[in-house]
Amino acid sequence: MLLTTGEYDARSPVELVYKFYDNIKGPKELWVYEDTYHWTNLFPGTNENADSHNMGRDWIREALAGKFKPGYTRKTFLRTGGGGPHGTQGLDQDARHWWE
Repeated sequence: MLLTTGEYDARSPVELVYKFYDNIKGPKELWVYEDTYHWTNLFPGTNENADSHNMGRDWIREALAGKFKPGYTRKTFLRTGGGGPHGTQGLDQDARHWWE
């Protein structure tokens, strides 16, 4: 299961998203977009949400191809203008404690 949220999303507060994520039993991945609200956009200047939708479709395609096995878990803090979910920038950084 893929979950995505903005760091400051009032509709899906990041603390609640983490709690939900922690309760998922199957393969799971969480993307928290840095310095964004409900409308996530990793690469400024692109179409609204086109980047997050395209990356999400790529993730679904990989999931349907069997890439994510039981026990798979990954949390990524997606930095604005960073490498996206396949990069290592922000890997395993907790959006609740990014300063640590």
